[in-house]
Amino acid sequence: MNIAVLTVSDTRNEETDTSGGLLIERAKTAGHALVERAIVKDEVADIRAVVTRWIANPDIDVVLTTGGTGFSLRDVTPEAIKPLFRREMDGFSIVFHQVSLGTVGVSTLQSRAFAGQAGETFIFCVPGSTGACRDAWDHVFALEFDSRFRPCSLVGQIERYRGYAHDEARPSRQRRPRPHGGCQRQGRKCAPRRAVASGRVRCLPKTRHGARGSQPEGRCDHDRGTRRHHGGQAHL
Repeated sequence: MNIAVLTVSDTRNEETDTSGGLLIERAKTAGHALVERAIVKDEVADIRAVVTRWIANPDIDVVLTTGGTGFSLRDVTPEAIKPLFRREMDGFSIVFHQVSLGTVGVSTLQSRAFAGQAGETFIFCVPGSTGACRDAWDHVFALEFDSRFRPCSLVGQIERYRGYAHDEARPSRQRRPRPHGGCQRQGRKCAPRRAVASGRVRCLPKTRHGARGSQPEGRCDHDRGTRRHHGGQAHL
């Protein structure tokens, strides 16, 4: 996907911006394209101006911001970006805090990480620490930005990738041959089942033709909810 990374900080530059650098490194390693990178001060107008421009850029699918999500007087990223949303992704904050709880404990409460959709662009805003960016990428973005992730990924919600995400990225699956006797369980030879008092069923040992009291081998019709054996039929 095409990603833009914004660092919100009063003090950092490209040389000292380890958090933005980590997101960029992770994105490129995963095969995504970095369209733009910017560093702005903790000012509502500056943050909103950059993000608004990126939302209008059809070549940018996802915006990642780092910094300005805490509770200090200068932390204004939510105030700058949330008014641009047409939809908020409530689940991201929940998942991020669950991950962060495992690394920084209840200190995760001091983060206002959030995400949403503005126009057709998805925006994710995480804290400014390198550890928080690592948690967000390794446990959330790496999966949601991968079209192979199942049952679904964010890629499938972006128009230009929808066909790829749902069709081409789906690995081909070869049909496994059914074992003898019609049972679909790989490597098992299934014999007729019988119901027990609880209403549950279990497989019985298979009788071999020619054994004492034997009859020809039976067949399990699992999908149809019936059992056929020796010409008889039992409904479950």
